[in-house]
Amino acid sequence: MPQKEDKNISHLLQSNDVPTPVEAGRVYDEIDDLETEANALRLQLDALEGRLQQRRSIVSSVRRMPAEVLGEIFQLAVSSNGFGWRKHCLENFMLVCKAWRNVALITHALWNNISIGGPRNSYKKILAWLSRSGSLSKRLEVAEGLGYGGFCGCEDSEPCRYTDPIIIRVLKEARALQDLRLHVGRHICLTKFFESLQSAPENPGLQPWKHIKSIGIDFDPCSYNSWPTPLDSFQFFFTQLAFVTSFRLYLPPRENTSFENSDPWNATIGIPPRFLSQLLELAIQCDWRGSHILGMLEHCTSLETLTVDLYCESMSLDDLNDPVMRRLRTRRLSLPNLQTLILRRTQTMELLDYLETPLLANMDVGFYNVNALDTQFSPAIFTNFLDSSRCIELKCLSLRECHVNAEDLSSIIGRLPYLRRLTLEKFQVLPKERFWASLIPDPMTKTGPLPLLETLEILSVPYIYSPGDDGLYQFMISRRQWSSTRVQLRIAHVRPMERKRLFFTQVNRLKRNGVFLHITEG
Repeated sequence: MPQKEDKNISHLLQSNDVPTPVEAGRVYDEIDDLETEANALRLQLDALEGRLQQRRSIVSSVRRMPAEVLGEIFQLAVSSNGFGWRKHCLENFMLVCKAWRNVALITHALWNNISIGGPRNSYKKILAWLSRSGSLSKRLEVAEGLGYGGFCGCEDSEPCRYTDPIIIRVLKEARALQDLRLHVGRHICLTKFFESLQSAPENPGLQPWKHIKSIGIDFDPCSYNSWPTPLDSFQFFFTQLAFVTSFRLYLPPRENTSFENSDPWNATIGIPPRFLSQLLELAIQCDWRGSHILGMLEHCTSLETLTVDLYCESMSLDDLNDPVMRRLRTRRLSLPNLQTLILRRTQTMELLDYLETPLLANMDVGFYNVNALDTQFSPAIFTNFLDSSRCIELKCLSLRECHVNAEDLSSIIGRLPYLRRLTLEKFQVLPKERFWASLIPDPMTKTGPLPLLETLEILSVPYIYSPGDDGLYQFMISRRQWSSTRVQLRIAHVRPMERKRLFFTQVNRLKRNGVFLHITEG
């Protein structure tokens, strides 16, 4: 039949003639027949492709992948999410097949942390989960199910979930516990927790909570707190922690906190000096006015890493009667072992006026709003800090979210000959045309700034930004005069960029001069 129809329309296939109504009808009929035949063949092809894929999967390398490698993949897949999501992903992995379930069960790192705190805690299930982690150190987070944001939402008339006997029992009996995280709605919840821990019977052979090495306490920023003085429960708890070297304390914001018999300047945080003296790492979030942070740092003589989040506020260090400020009036606070200093959401750089860090290698300063008029980057404070600390061997510097004069930034960079990594994020240098150009020395000079630079990051720039706009391209080409170090240059745009803004000739020339350019979004 199709061959006969082909003969009837063969003259149409070989010409541009207009078909008659009868011929057009025959063509439509033949189109329907061909589509039906093609659909049937497609179904057969899909079935064959499915069978082919099944057989390829049988001999694929995935089935022969060692259990250790598959376990590492599982860890990467769940590592960056909250516990609830990690648990959901892990359960899905174990439902794929028996082999995947067995791999998950023998991968200890998948089971060494757990988040508890909801009303349906099961002691046996908690221990069963942690027991699969073998001899690895355990992390316990008391947060899951504790109301909005993971914080306890109890009222005065309700039993606080932090007094749950199961939570206390886990802390008393879970072996190899080294990391504890507490998400607290109000200070009274923490007090009840400490009191429950103190009153519970002790097992001299266990007491794992007294051997933890890292602890974090986060107060809910949205809950209203009443901060008492003195804090006897704090004293009891922290004096028991002789092995802690890492401490994170996120205090409630000042606007949601009332201070009993006191004000923010005179409030007592209550961390014992002996506990602070053993810390190697401290992260604190505090917007309370006064010298609270400096008062704690006076005792942190062993500190190696310090993170301070000022919650978009200044420290207000202007109380002349403050005993801490009187002691620091003529000398700086020395942190002789500090290697990493991170400032977040700071309004000024006043904290640097009181610190001395001779071994500092990594510094990250982040203001809270690049457009805020009261955000102050002070070149004088920065340079005085560098000079007083004598930390010329600073290797990594990150500056985020503020304005700075081009000449001031050039002067600072000129003081850091050992800098290997420089990150500028949401950072406005004015005038921008002069900054990078000012770093280019005379053509006959064999020395110049940033001779050891290995990584330069320009982050969160407008989508129309190009390295040729502010002299960066010219600087990267010129630095070959005084340095043979290859540089990784990363430019991250806040929105999809116009790639035509960066010509391929520029990219190729940068590569020839030892600059590896990465342009991303984010």
